[in-house]
Amino acid sequence: MGRGVFGLMYVALVAVVAALAPAFAPNDPLQQDVRHLLDWPSADQLIGTDDLGRDVLSRLMYGARPALAVGLIA
Repeated sequence: MGRGVFGLMYVALVAVVAALAPAFAPNDPLQQDVRHLLDWPSADQLIGTDDLGRDVLSRLMYGARPALAVGLIA
């Protein structure tokens, strides 16, 4: 399989996850939880939390939306 096909499949996967972010994201990407600042990955937060206690995986899923939009516009 060529690199171009692999790249296209990767972009398609990211687009599907971004489009379905409300269904796939485990937590609200904007909800802060000061009890869990910079937590390590766990069953609740698969990638961990940031410095404000927000779920990093949810933020990545929702953040793919504007990133893909900018890439398409460019």
